[in-house]
Amino acid sequence: MEFISHHKCASGWLADILYSYFVLRHQRPAFHSARGDEYPPNPDSFAYLMFGNGNWRYLESRIHRAVHIIRNPLAVIVSSYFSHLKTHPLDGWKQLELQREKIIGVDFEKGIELTEEFLCNPLFFDGTPGPLVAMAEFDFENERLMTVRMEDLVAYPEPSFRRMFDFLGVVIDDDFWDTIPSHSFVAKAGGRLPGQVDFNSHYRSGNPFDWANHLTFLQAKRFYEKHRTIIDRFYPEAARLFND
Repeated sequence: MEFISHHKCASGWLADILYSYFVLRHQRPAFHSARGDEYPPNPDSFAYLMFGNGNWRYLESRIHRAVHIIRNPLAVIVSSYFSHLKTHPLDGWKQLELQREKIIGVDFEKGIELTEEFLCNPLFFDGTPGPLVAMAEFDFENERLMTVRMEDLVAYPEPSFRRMFDFLGVVIDDDFWDTIPSHSFVAKAGGRLPGQVDFNSHYRSGNPFDWANHLTFLQAKRFYEKHRTIIDRFYPEAARLFND
């Protein structure tokens, strides 16, 4: 099984669920990578492969059948700004260390602009392009890929996972569904409901439309024009705001 996600596309949330079930509960080995240029030489040795910062140019010739998680680019920008400003662990990520220094010293509007630029940086992380460029480079017509919106996966995890496992051709035991409630937003956020914001938490909002609370129309329109390939195809409800 292969799962591909991107920075701020529920990659950590998905990884936690898979790890807690396959590794902790069933003691099966798994492969996790945050790099965009890493693939194991022995993929069949693992219960699943999880690529947290998927790079299609690298993975295209390597993957067999994969689920690809995406997110509205407008939401990625806003979520990344607040995360990069305060809550995301640095963990030796030198590019983020420099980015945090930049956005701490400027106002929100400038910080958002710098965040969008960072998310498009080809050297976002070692061996890894930024999620906004990486996401757009995927071949969404490829029959080996199933595209799933993060927003749907998080809001409706059980039917989403069932569709994903069906696509991957995997039969999952019933005890898998017992793992999901402990990874809900409410559980991760210490009891807060989606939409109840805590700027000091890595699980800040839980509202998929929170980007509209922070971007001005002109900012959002500018970002939409730059990333409309994904938005027009997968987020028509957002695209209509800029085309009606």
